[in-house]
Amino acid sequence: IGNYVWNRIYNGPTAYGDRYEYPGLPPSVTDILSVAIVCRVGKVYVYGKYQPLLKTHGTSYYGTMDTIEGPGLIEYSWQHPVNPFTSAKWTPQEVTDLEAGLRLEHEGTFGRAICDQVRIEVSHRPA
Repeated sequence: IGNYVWNRIYNGPTAYGDRYEYPGLPPSVTDILSVAIVCRVGKVYVYGKYQPLLKTHGTSYYGTMDTIEGPGLIEYSWQHPVNPFTSAKWTPQEVTDLEAGLRLEHEGTFGRAICDQVRIEVSHRPA
């Protein structure tokens, strides 16, 4: 998704999380329809949860902590048609400054949550 921002948002015996910077938009993108945080996560054994996050204007916003379903890696998407800080459409600069990530939770020997991808998807009207 871009450059790694070393920001361990939580590191404890049952959960951990990281946040990343977005590398920016091409100059031709001006009319942004929505932003989505997409996480590809999985669980090992029986238990695992994930919680997406985004940071804009210096404020962090957390999605719902949800249980990871089924075997294998599964993609989950957290949609934002407007910027949660301004309640207005996203601007190109806000998307360029956006940071996204997730928190994973596991329960000791009963399981572990894993993630192999976090990305930001930007829907926009062609210029």
